[in-house]
Amino acid sequence: MQYKLTFFTIVFAGMLTQGYAQKNKQPQVQQTSIWMEGFEADGKLDEWQQPLQAYNDDTHIAYSLANDDTYLYLAVNSNRTSKIFNGGITLEVMNQKKQPVSIVFPYDFTYDRRANPEIVSHPDKPWNLIDLKEIEIGGIENVLTKTIPIINEYGIHVGISSNVEYTELYKEDGELYYIVEFGIPLEYFDIKLVEGESKAVDYKLRLRGIIPPATFVGVSRGTGNVMTSDGRIVQKFSGAQIESQYNKDVDLYRATELKGIYRLATKTQ
Repeated sequence: MQYKLTFFTIVFAGMLTQGYAQKNKQPQVQQTSIWMEGFEADGKLDEWQQPLQAYNDDTHIAYSLANDDTYLYLAVNSNRTSKIFNGGITLEVMNQKKQPVSIVFPYDFTYDRRANPEIVSHPDKPWNLIDLKEIEIGGIENVLTKTIPIINEYGIHVGISSNVEYTELYKEDGELYYIVEFGIPLEYFDIKLVEGESKAVDYKLRLRGIIPPATFVGVSRGTGNVMTSDGRIVQKFSGAQIESQYNKDVDLYRATELKGIYRLATKTQ
């Protein structure tokens, strides 16, 4: 089977007028099957129905799964940007042999600081989206390395972009979100769609975040103060914004996941 080489696109999408104010009305886990056409792993949601199919409170991600006859697709939108950058999004699927296949993107090799607290100072640590150049792989028989480049011969597609969403809480400066996309060949899950057959996959979406060193004592709330250009200290962030950031900081060091079953769509759906 031949594939086009995957590619990686950094897109700064700017303002999105649609936030996730509707998230509490969405299911925690996706309930629908979606046939996808025209997928492009560019970190945009142009080909995805809005809002995304589920918003999960435990992981703080909005997401949709979709498929065509050869690929499983995933789109995630989340304000857990530090957690995603450092620990990645793991899509884990049980293949037809009941063995897990996992794909992690983005991949920052410094996420585990328990064994090596000094790894965060490694000169090759990624600091910007454009520095994220690897995908972590597990359970795919013909991939013999832990990581593969984002441009690869395995037909695995990934993309990430940043955007700023303006909500009532962040109505002046906006809040940073990441959009992450995956495209994974169904053959890696031992799945071949046959017309008239109904197939489903058990999956997990995991945000592992940072594994802290043994000396880690937790995070503290910020003050919301900033220094102006003339040296004055002023209150910039509200109490609600301080609490929102504190919750993100705590969550950065806490692995979270959701579990679901996705029934693959057929082209006639």
